[in-house]
This record gives sequence, structure tokens and C-alpha cells, in this order.
Amino acid sequence: MPNTGDEFEPFELDDVPARTRRGRLPVRIDSDDVPQVACPSCGEGNSPTSLHCRECGARLSQGPLPVAPPPMIRTTAGARALVVIAGTLMILALGAVVYNAIRSDEITPTTTTPAVANSSQPGTTTPVAQQLVVADVKVSSQLSKFPGRALIDGDPATEWQDQSQQGQGATITFDFSQNVAISRIDIVPILDAGRFQRNFRIKDFVIKANDLPDKLPFTLPDVNQVQTITLATLQTNTITIEVETTYPAVGPTPEEPPFKELVLAEVIFYGQAAPAPATTTATATTTAP
Repeated sequence: MPNTGDEFEPFELDDVPARTRRGRLPVRIDSDDVPQVACPSCGEGNSPTSLHCRECGARLSQGPLPVAPPPMIRTTAGARALVVIAGTLMILALGAVVYNAIRSDEITPTTTTPAVANSSQPGTTTPVAQQLVVADVKVSSQLSKFPGRALIDGDPATEWQDQSQQGQGATITFDFSQNVAISRIDIVPILDAGRFQRNFRIKDFVIKANDLPDKLPFTLPDVNQVQTITLATLQTNTITIEVETTYPAVGPTPEEPPFKELVLAEVIFYGQAAPAPATTTATATTTAP
């Protein structure tokens, strides 16, 4: 039965409301309402800040999704300490380079002049020091069983002893058969520890040589070992050792008192034969009238 009431509104079959493929009406957005974003898939209205449809879950925007920043690398306390140390060392190294550069501009190189001039001629090689042969030795005093000759016999088991002088005023003079340039002297005491302490030993002494203007002072340590001193003579045929002070003798026990003699086992010289002095020959030239 057809409806003929006033509220009835006829319509044609073609006047079907537009719907989406899921049967929903398009979203109606009023200007007075908050702007909505229609889902491109189902037409549902969504907040402009939404990324996905609240109805069907489809993406509302076709642009690329935001990418989260990479996580920060977490470092241990040990790694951080190594970084700090490495940085400090680099700063110190840089400071040292700058300091040395500044100092190199301020320091003026100096030349040290040797106390004794080298006798070698330019372009020649300095001879290597070798053991020198002593022709004779004279001592201020000696015991018959321990003569001064023992100082140059090459045997450290033999020794020289002064005649109960305790080294006071003792002198030893070595004579060479030719002029020599001495660079080193080895002084050999008694090497046996017990006998070394029981006798007097050289402490302070001076050395005289023909070509030295002054006496050279030296001091030996109180040890039973070979002691080496250096010289720089050029031409001498005599070396004299003058004893000034000694180390006191000590007996090993009260029943074994110390001896009163100054004792020395060996004195060895090193150097080379001194070069012959240069001579100049004058040649007379006669001019014919």
C-alpha cells in the first residue's frame, strides 16, 4: 500500500546515496568542526595528526615514514678514560714540539775547544791507544821482597810496598825509552779483599809529566778493583805519581794487627808513540847577476 502521508518523499531508483566500497557514507566535514582527514581506503574521518585510519588501519599519508635516529653508542668508563688520556698525550706532544721550536731559535750553538790540541795532521787517522812499555821505575822506598819493579812486570800477583812509611811522601817515577802520548793509566791494587784492607792504599795523588805545565790531582775510591784515569799528554818520557793521602790499614781481627806499608800491585799505561816534531828545511836560492 503506497504511503501517501505528508512525511513521504518520493524518489527515483537512480537517487541512491553515494557510498564507498565498504557501504559507508563519505565523511561529511562541516566548516564549524575540527578538520578531519578522510581515509583513502574506507572514507572514515580521522584526526589530522593520525598516521593510520582508526577504522581500517590503512595509512592516511603516502609519504615516507619518519625514521628514528640511530641509538647513541654507549661507552664504558674505561673507554672514556682512554679517550681522555689519548687527548692529553696529544696536547702534551704538541706543546713539546712548540717549546722545542721556540728554544731552537733562542739557543746559539757553542764550540768546545779541547784542553790539549790534537797532534794529528788533517786527513790522517788518530792511532788507536795500545799498552806502552815502561823502561824503568824508581820508587821513594821499598821492601826487598816487594820492589818497585813489581809495578811494571805485568803480574798483578806481585806487588810493591814502601818501607813502613804508610805512604807518607811516597813517589813513583816511570821512565819510557821514547816520547809517548799517554791517554790512559790503569792502577791495580791488591785484589784480595782481606790483604787489601790490611795495608795502606793510595787515596789522593798528583801526576807530573814533561809536557804538562801543572800537576794533575786525582782521587782513587777505596775499592779492590782496577781504577782507570785519563790523561792527554802529547810528548813525555817520564810520568811521576806523588802520593798525598792514603786510606788507613785495618786488621781483620784484634789478634791480626794491620800492616804499616803502602801497597800497590801494578800500573799500566796506554797510548801511542809521540810523533816526531816537525822540522823545516831552508833552501838557499842564488840569483845570478
